Amino acid sequence: MGTVKITADRITLAALTANPTTVTAGDMWFNVNYIGLYLAIDTVPANAKLIRPPPFTTADISDGAIIEAKIADGAVTTAKLANSAVTTDKIASGAVTEAKIADNAVTSLKISAGAVTTDKIASGAVTTAKLADSAITEPKIANGAVTTAKIADSAVTTAKIGDAQVTTAKIADSAITEPKIANGAVTTAKIADSAITGAKLAASAVTAGKIAAGAVGTTELANSCVTVDKIADGAVTTAKLANSAVTDAKIASGISPAKIATGNLNLGTGTLTCGQVVVGDIVLKYGWMIKEYEDRLEIIKDGKVVFTIPANT
Repeated sequence: MGTVKITADRITLAALTANPTTVTAGDMWFNVNYIGLYLAIDTVPANAKLIRPPPFTTADISDGAIIEAKIADGAVTTAKLANSAVTTDKIASGAVTEAKIADNAVTSLKISAGAVTTDKIASGAVTTAKLADSAITEPKIANGAVTTAKIADSAVTTAKIGDAQVTTAKIADSAITEPKIANGAVTTAKIADSAITGAKLAASAVTAGKIAAGAVGTTELANSCVTVDKIADGAVTTAKLANSAVTDAKIASGISPAKIATGNLNLGTGTLTCGQVVVGDIVLKYGWMIKEYEDRLEIIKDGKVVFTIPANT
């Protein structure tokens, strides 16, 4: 239609029962029948537009005629959406809430790389099957998280143990066997007092250099083990001799008179057989004494001289 100006006197308000046969330019007319409402502002009745009464059909709506403002909130239901009709651009940020997603609807293909952050993973949701081989690196393991039960038997090799990390508390009783001890590793400080018994010593293992000064006491010596060669010259002093230990057979010939103290030569009833005897005063058993002077010999009884023998007789 062309552009026309409608004046008030040219508007026919009464409904026509049929389309007019002639229309003057600028006329506005309409006709209502069982089909609908015909409305025209034109000089040609054939150009009148049919306005159907509700309900309207799809044929009554021009393509692109329903804009956003014409759609009521909540009017677009699932049945109204064609398959694949909702593209990414059609979804507002934050519009897809949990209730809008069907169970199991979010497949791997629907999740973009890096989209699953820590907050999106439920506690306990990462099971063994979810972990790829070698996925758990050292920084992923919290301090103290690897307990005994988590370590496979024989998994802790020498290379896995830091220097000086195996403390006494970490070693089970009787765990250190002989092959585990390096040669020379057992120092004096490592040996407990009285730990080295006779059975632990190899034959001839205890040399002179291993015996501390004064360490060998009487109880350490076996009976009859000290032979002549073991006694140093002059080592047997008077204190070392038991009473009556020096028998006649043990005394060599040629005893000096100085070795016989005054009053200590007691012959008893025996006989003294000898060569030259050089003595001082001789004290006899029953109070008699023989005393020698340069010019005489006195025989004394109980302190009184009873007889004198001059030197020139």
